Amino acid sequence: MTNDNEQSPFGEELDQLALRLSDAGLIKHPGALKAAFGLSALGLQISAILERHFAALGLSQTRFSVLLALSQLENVPSTAVALAQMFGVSKPTMTDILKVLERDGWIAISPSKKDKRAKNIAMSVEGRANFQRLLPEHYKRLAKLNGDWDQNFCDQVVELVQQLLGDYHRFGQEIQSLPTLEFAPNKDTKNG
Repeated sequence: MTNDNEQSPFGEELDQLALRLSDAGLIKHPGALKAAFGLSALGLQISAILERHFAALGLSQTRFSVLLALSQLENVPSTAVALAQMFGVSKPTMTDILKVLERDGWIAISPSKKDKRAKNIAMSVEGRANFQRLLPEHYKRLAKLNGDWDQNFCDQVVELVQQLLGDYHRFGQEIQSLPTLEFAPNKDTKNG
């Protein structure tokens, strides 16, 4: 961990910008901006790793997450609406995800006996069996991300991540209440 006087791994320009913003009172301290850049870079790197990981398993992270949710429902069928609400996406988005999973044999979609407009979604027998075989490899690969960390360090990371998730959740709620900033050039203005 670096203190504010040490150079960050992001370069001298970021160090100088962070210091200027701190001196101007726009951020609490230079470390705030450097930490934000660091977390953003880490998030992008982890996303790229996970994307390659899920591609090697023949899935996307979203499709895997839907399968994981369905696998935990056991023999209780779900609906596209319920899954869309669970994942915070629109019904058409979830329907597209489900079409791919059905095409690839992971799930079975059948008419609902209760509501003729709805369709029941459940893992297919083969899909459930394949998913259960896939899970150990998935967890083994995920554990390799942190394979050299001892238990104490893992516990510290988990505690910090829980704190960060709470902080970022609050920040996300604050951002939603802010007005939209318009930075696009005015389309009515002619170039001189």
